[in-house]
Amino acid sequence: MPRMKNRLGGTILIAGLALVLVALLADEIGIGNEPGFGWKQLIGLVVGAVVVLVGLRATRGDDAESGEANS
Repeated sequence: MPRMKNRLGGTILIAGLALVLVALLADEIGIGNEPGFGWKQLIGLVVGAVVVLVGLRATRGDDAESGEANS
């Protein structure tokens, strides 16, 4: 089961990174409607960052759940 968790965490991490990139590059790739950095891009950036953190936690969660310390 730990391998499945790492794969799922990696998928979540990549999805979050993709969302962050789309939010940052929205104007350049032609999906931004407002000049400059708009509020929708800000929301996409924040949500993407949260998804990245969830993905990181899921990939590293095996050590925390088993009670091992990384010193």
